[in-house]
Amino acid sequence: MNILSKTMKRMGVGLLAAAALALGPACDSLDSTDLNNPSIEALTKTPTRSGILAASTGLVTGHRVQVAQTNGFVSLLGILGRESYNFDKADPRFISEMLEAPSLDSSSPAFGGNEWQQPYQNIRNAFVVLGALDAVDPAALTAVEKDTIKAFAKTIQALDFLVVHNTRWTNGGPIDVNRPLTEAPAPFKTKEEILAHVATLLDDAAALLSPLDERFPFPLGNGFSGFNETTTFLQFNRGLRARVAVYQSDWPAAETALAASFLNDTAPATVTGLAVGVYHAYGTGSGDVVNNLVSPNILANQKLVDDAEAGDLRVTRKLRRLLDSGGNPTTQTSRGLTTGYAFSIYPTNTTPIPILKNEDLILLRAETRFRRGNTMGANQDINLIRASAGLGTVPETTDENTFITELLKQRRYSLMFEGGHRWIDLRRLNRIGNPTGDAAIKDISTHNVHLAFPVPLAECLARGPTDPSIQGKCLF
Repeated sequence: MNILSKTMKRMGVGLLAAAALALGPACDSLDSTDLNNPSIEALTKTPTRSGILAASTGLVTGHRVQVAQTNGFVSLLGILGRESYNFDKADPRFISEMLEAPSLDSSSPAFGGNEWQQPYQNIRNAFVVLGALDAVDPAALTAVEKDTIKAFAKTIQALDFLVVHNTRWTNGGPIDVNRPLTEAPAPFKTKEEILAHVATLLDDAAALLSPLDERFPFPLGNGFSGFNETTTFLQFNRGLRARVAVYQSDWPAAETALAASFLNDTAPATVTGLAVGVYHAYGTGSGDVVNNLVSPNILANQKLVDDAEAGDLRVTRKLRRLLDSGGNPTTQTSRGLTTGYAFSIYPTNTTPIPILKNEDLILLRAETRFRRGNTMGANQDINLIRASAGLGTVPETTDENTFITELLKQRRYSLMFEGGHRWIDLRRLNRIGNPTGDAAIKDISTHNVHLAFPVPLAECLARGPTDPSIQGKCLF
């Protein structure tokens, strides 16, 4: 066993129990004047009001850390879902490992082994915050303030567990990670169990939020503009709950959650109205992070243009033609892949990235309505989105295959390169992982289609081959 694995074994839960509370310094995009966060020791032994509030804001930055990296959540899931490419000449692994290799590399912290340590780190951070609420001087925070912090922490935990689910899929992951470092590692749970846990976290948070009508006692940041009070944050929470219910195929729960969310179809279906939601915010201030998806190496998959319906305004809104130095249309090629387009979704390195927006909720409702037998309502939602994209209406259908094909098309262009939705949707709706789906999604016939990120090798080594919960999930 190497030094790394010995260290993690001693920690008890592999990479899940990083000792430092890495919440980060001040972030301009978070509108906070003091995010110099306290140490983990201070929060666990002598928590203060200011320390707890700063650490609560830190959960926002902790969840955001890997979202907009060039090898982060949006970029890598975009590659797997054939939304994007990364033609980085200095690192061919964006193609050789993500598309060409028969499996993703579990030993690489950047191409297969990532999107693991950070979400679990932030989950642990949230547990530290929750524990601090029990230990702080009762006079430091009111009962209402404590409930708002608990609800927020649980909602962020749900988002981080959702990252684990969305990347690991059938490989699953641990849930019971709030353990002393001396205890055995938490056992792996199935994807269904992880989703059920996410649903419980969101429902627990909602129960705390429901009787409240308060502003949060700490800054949530610009990305939560319009959702930084308990009543509006509850609508965001319910929107996330609807997404989870759809992933679970729990249509009654999805219908109930959507009704309590911020879904709005009464205003004209404008780009602005559909974009209302909660976002990851970025900034260039000291200690902040930027949106790295503006990298010139990140390009749009040519199929986004080739497969688009004629006149779809989302193509012109979200994509731009590559031009040579003379202003003429050009293409770029790498390892047999060619495209003539780049994204215009993120024009600057401070452009926000959606976590959940109204357009997504309307499409989730379309899917829910169809599954509940309300084909007329489902058709209305689909046509509302089509109208906003400058497209004509499609007829109502009761045929599942016809509806899912149309739904996937609308989700593909409405949620383009925002959070791996294309890969997640194709997988959960069984349009990937089968010969027909695989053949349709591949750009080159010799490429491979990956359904899940592997369990990181470091996590496997920390547990050892005798851990029964990881059998068949680790390559030792």
